[in-house]
Amino acid sequence: MTKKLIRQYTQNLRTTRDSKIGKVPPDIQAKINKIVDLYEDRKISQYETANKLINDISINDTKKRKSGLKRYDKAVAKYEEAEPITERMAKTAKKARTGKEVKAVIKTHDKQPIFKRKAIAGLATKAKDMFKNRKTYDVKFMLFSVENRSGVKRPAFTMDGREYYPLIINTRGEKKRKDGSNCTRQSKSVYRNSSK
Repeated sequence: MTKKLIRQYTQNLRTTRDSKIGKVPPDIQAKINKIVDLYEDRKISQYETANKLINDISINDTKKRKSGLKRYDKAVAKYEEAEPITERMAKTAKKARTGKEVKAVIKTHDKQPIFKRKAIAGLATKAKDMFKNRKTYDVKFMLFSVENRSGVKRPAFTMDGREYYPLIINTRGEKKRKDGSNCTRQSKSVYRNSSK
C-alpha cells in the first residue's frame, strides 16, 4: 500500500469520525478515536477492518451495536499491543530470507554424495590457501588473423611469409564526422570508418 493511499484512507477515517460527533454517545466516540489512532499508528493495517469496526459500533440498532462492541474489544486487545505493520513486515522478510539461504545451502549440499562434499570442501580450502599470498597481474594482449577483417591497409607484421592483421583495434582516438559516424585514428593523417 502506498503512502499516498494510506494518507487518503486515514483522512477518510478522520472524516467518518468527525461525522459521528453528536450522533453517537461520548463513550462510543472515544472508541472510534481509538480505532483511528490504531490505524494511524499502522497497528491496524487494513482500512476495511478499521472502517467496519467504526460502522459496527456506531450503528443505531442496539443488537448490532452490542455485537460490534464485542468485535471492537477483540480487535483492540489484538492490535493495541501489536507492532506497526512496517516492523512486522521487516521481521517476516528477514525471517524468509534467512530461511531461503539456509534451505539453498542445504539443498545444494545434499545433492552431492558425501565423498564429493568432503573433496569439494578440501579443494576450496586449498585454493584459498594457494591464492592467499599471490600477486595479480594485468595482462594485455591483441589478437591477429591472416584475413584482413578490420580493414587496415597494412599488416601488423609478417611471419613465415604470412601477413597478420589485428582483429581488435585500439579505439582511443575516436572523432565524430559531420555526418555523425565514428572514425578511428590509425595514423596522423589517415582515418577509417569504425562500426559501433
